[in-house]
Formats: sequence, C-alpha cells, structure tokens
Amino acid sequence: MSMMFSKRRNDVNIGHKVHVGKMKMMVLASVMGLLVGCVSEAGYQRKLDRSVGMTKQELISEWGEPLTVFEHDELIIKGKVVRKAETVISFYKVMFVDNPGKVTVNQINDNTITYDIKPQTKTKYSCSTKFWLEKDRVVSYKHEGNNCVAY
Repeated sequence: MSMMFSKRRNDVNIGHKVHVGKMKMMVLASVMGLLVGCVSEAGYQRKLDRSVGMTKQELISEWGEPLTVFEHDELIIKGKVVRKAETVISFYKVMFVDNPGKVTVNQINDNTITYDIKPQTKTKYSCSTKFWLEKDRVVSYKHEGNNCVAY
C-alpha cells in the first residue's frame, strides 16, 4: 500500500483522512512509551545496588556533587559503642513540569457560547537519596520520591 498525500497539507490519505497532528501525537506517544520502559525505578534500584562497596570518591564521581555530607565520629559511652563512625551523603534532584492550560469553546446555539477553562499547573518530580558509608565504603542507602528512576 502506498501513501498518497492529498491537496491539503494537514491531512494524509491512507484510505481515509487522518490528521497529521493526530499522527504526530501517536508517534510521540509511542516514543515516550519506549523511553518510559527504559527509565524505571527498577533501573534506579540497580544503580543503587551497584553503589554498595564504592568509596566516597567513587560515589561522588558516579552521582555528582552531593547536597550534604555529614561525618559522625564513633560514639562510645561507658565502653560501649553507641554509634559507629559513619558518613551520610545526600543527593537530591527536583524538576518542575509545566502542564499547559486549555480553553474549550462550546457553541450551544446561535446566541450562546460557553467556555471551559482549565488553568495551567506545575507538577513537581523529585528524588532524595542517602548513602551511609563506614570506613569510606557505601554500606547502605535509602531513597524516596516520585522521580527515583534510571536506565
């Protein structure tokens, strides 16, 4: 089956007319679906698992500049270790996405027009990740947020 273009630029003729805008949206949705399949929380979990055993410098090289670094000395009370010497390194990423508003015009009859107005909104996507290091090696981690994803 060959694809023929009609005289109107906005339509593609494939047995019946399909709007180019709708085709672009279908292609975009397909591509987004493939990308979402590649980027996942499971991918983030694999990245975290690979971090266990890394040195502090390897962790920073892999993850970038941390938000905070807290170093605690070993705390001994009456000969008993109450807290091990450890380092806690925190990373945080945040992103805001604008969701455009929409105005829909509805003509009820010749004299009446109504408008449905959906205002613009922002959606916040974030991920907070902490790593605990003992003797300069990552021993555990914790993460939370709605955007903890990786390949």
